[in-house]
Amino acid sequence: MHDPLETNVNPPKASNPHAYAMLLYRRAVHPEFFGIEARRKMQHGDYEFEGWIFKGGHCVRFQYGAITFCEVVVDNPTSLPDRGLAGTLPCAGEHDHEEKITENITYMTTIQSESL
Repeated sequence: MHDPLETNVNPPKASNPHAYAMLLYRRAVHPEFFGIEARRKMQHGDYEFEGWIFKGGHCVRFQYGAITFCEVVVDNPTSLPDRGLAGTLPCAGEHDHEEKITENITYMTTIQSESL
């Protein structure tokens, strides 16, 4: 009989940060690619933001008029479409990325991974 207070002898494996990648899209990515567990949408004037979290990653979409930009972090980037893909960055190590979307909009991000 298993004691529920007993320490788990086979804890779930931690995800390998070297397998994760951040993909940047200049278009919206369809939700069918993700098993979305939570969603948040916010609007401020003409600016719109939507964020999804799912097992092993997230997707955030920024939209202003006809301009759309998405950041997706996943452990299997090959399962996502190439259409609209602006770039891919590995999530291992440290990376800074800055991209001018329009004259008035610049996307900036920093990736930093740690092993605990």
